[in-house]
Amino acid sequence: MFDVLVRRSRWLLPLLIAALLLPWASPWLHGRGGRMAWLLDLAVHWQWQYVVALMPVVLLLGWRDRRWWALGLLVLLPWWTATPRLPAATDASQLAPFRVISANVHLGTTSPERLIAWTDDTPVDVLVLLEVSPAYAQALTDWTDYPHRVVVPGHDPFGIAVLSRHPIATQAILRDDRGIAAIDVAIDTPQGCVAVRAVHPMPPISPDDKRVRDRFLAAVAAAMNERGMPSLIAGDFNATPWSSAFAPFAAQGWRRASGLAPTWPVRGRGVVGIPIDHVLASRHWQRIDATRGPDLGSDHYPVRVVLGRPATAPCDES
Repeated sequence: MFDVLVRRSRWLLPLLIAALLLPWASPWLHGRGGRMAWLLDLAVHWQWQYVVALMPVVLLLGWRDRRWWALGLLVLLPWWTATPRLPAATDASQLAPFRVISANVHLGTTSPERLIAWTDDTPVDVLVLLEVSPAYAQALTDWTDYPHRVVVPGHDPFGIAVLSRHPIATQAILRDDRGIAAIDVAIDTPQGCVAVRAVHPMPPISPDDKRVRDRFLAAVAAAMNERGMPSLIAGDFNATPWSSAFAPFAAQGWRRASGLAPTWPVRGRGVVGIPIDHVLASRHWQRIDATRGPDLGSDHYPVRVVLGRPATAPCDES
């Protein structure tokens, strides 16, 4: 029996190594809609599962020959191949903090009760909400902690909202070729103007949908770069930081503010999940804190980040 497991491990090992190296092909896969590019991009998301599968394989092979155990270092690859993370703040006391939550609340959820309870304990400056139904949007009207808001509810999974403690100086509702809404706001905080783009692109359920998602997110990165101010892109990207969808962000200087903990699906506490809910930051920021939030009754976990930057000009001077 042991010999059978060893033989199967030798067969499985090269497949797992190839899967862990696959993120390095993501720049080539970006924007491509062919069936092979689509399948490879779907395969790239499951890096944590490949790590979990690799560990017993290396242990089994190493039982016979300890030299195999050196391959255990491959479990570090997901941290190396993901889109680079925002640098940690060296002295947070010298920075103006800005707190953000991005939460896919699920189309079937009608009450923000769990979200309200969480933010009562850990208040933030801005909330980005995805899958906001008309019923959920109506329930939000009674919540006065975030009085400045742009809400675009939907009967499909693409309702979206931005809620802010600070005045919204400018706002725009942008729609892609399929009518899916994104929200662009400039928020006038006490420490200066901050641009936030809330996004929820089409999931890559076909080769064409993958190409549309990639191009949409690339256009968002380019447009936000043109703002030239502290900027954030937040939402459910329907992509992990190893995916082709993230290739333009690294190339244009964007960095992950959120972590790599799985956010979807929540079943099994995310053990079989992947990280598709994110906050990305422009070059102006440093990372103070980043956590995955609690179960809010959705099929996604939310993410919460605390970022810092030097004070900047207000929106009317930017």
